[in-house]
Amino acid sequence: MEEVKPGGWAALGDLSVGDLIQEVNGKPTPNVAATKDLMDGIESKKPDAVVIRVLRGIHTVFLELEPKWSDLK
Repeated sequence: MEEVKPGGWAALGDLSVGDLIQEVNGKPTPNVAATKDLMDGIESKKPDAVVIRVLRGIHTVFLELEPKWSDLK
């Protein structure tokens, strides 16, 4: 991540600047375009949870996000 806006969904999900998103819901994210496409698909399906695998330094972290779709406009 290059930027995490305070109070934004990424910050609330515990993503940090420098995190490298490797997978979203088990699907690889080899580049920014692929990540955006996956997130657009997730937004259209509105699942209860989204699992993101992140490389944070030398550690792999799994973040489970529970979006409140009704709050998004």
